[in-house]
Amino acid sequence: MNIKIGIVITLLALVLFSGCVEEATCGNDVCEAGETEGTCPADCAEIEDPPLPPIPTDEANEGPPELPF
Repeated sequence: MNIKIGIVITLLALVLFSGCVEEATCGNDVCEAGETEGTCPADCAEIEDPPLPPIPTDEANEGPPELPF
């Protein structure tokens, strides 16, 4: 009797969890498992930060300008 219950529970678990795997969808702004920059650049392309503006310097001291307070 216990073996039958175990088999029923196992089969029920297989049926319930067999459809839980979602395939990766290219173009949803999420780089999911199975996607790479080559297969889905819309989601997985590495974004470079824009360059920072130059820091103004005090030409006499060759450093940042002094604060007014």
